[in-house]
Amino acid sequence: LPMNRNLCWICEESPADSKEHIVKASDLRALYGRISREMPVYFHGGSKKNVPVRSAKSNHFKTAPVICKHCNNSGTASHDEAWAKFARYALSNWKSISENRKIKMQRVFPGSTRKHGVLMQLYFCKLFGCRIADEGIPIDLAQFRQSILNNEPHPGLFLVFTNSRIDPRGLGYSGVSEIHALEKQGSGKPLCATWYYSLGEFCVQLMWYHPTFNGRLLPYSWSPMQKGKVINIRTR
Repeated sequence: LPMNRNLCWICEESPADSKEHIVKASDLRALYGRISREMPVYFHGGSKKNVPVRSAKSNHFKTAPVICKHCNNSGTASHDEAWAKFARYALSNWKSISENRKIKMQRVFPGSTRKHGVLMQLYFCKLFGCRIADEGIPIDLAQFRQSILNNEPHPGLFLVFTNSRIDPRGLGYSGVSEIHALEKQGSGKPLCATWYYSLGEFCVQLMWYHPTFNGRLLPYSWSPMQKGKVINIRTR
């Protein structure tokens, strides 16, 4: 059934009256410090270039309203907090991480690596779902919705941690790439889709696979459903 764009795509009950940050405000502050009228950042997107932005909560960094306030705040607060903690650790230690090519989850989430690994993935589950809903991408949101509501990992969503593909020259860029999808010939529906979430030199590549996909996973793909407490980093 087609999605009702007036309702939150997660709960499908409350009005879609909240916008999701495409780049998390805490990530922008962790990378750039306080963003203000005196210390703006500059937005590039579509036909817009060098637009001064004076707040990390600017609408330039948000989707259209596709989610309700409850699902975007208290309903997923633990997901946001898990990712924010991981991102702060990665940004603070990226030089040594990129040299050693691994992140020990125990150092980020002592004593609760499995639980927080799931929560961290669910942050990207929400962000990916919001982009699907906002951009009208023909990917079924049912599994995204179920995973968030049940606090369970999405079985078809994988993360690859790597150095930036958006900012290869180290100019301090942050942002997201377009979503690219591979379709089964003639079907009109994606078998897999990918995009990048980049914070300066630190980057996450998101990979979604349809349940019928039978190819190989991208090397270095990580999911909280996997065993082990170490995330291996792909570097160029």
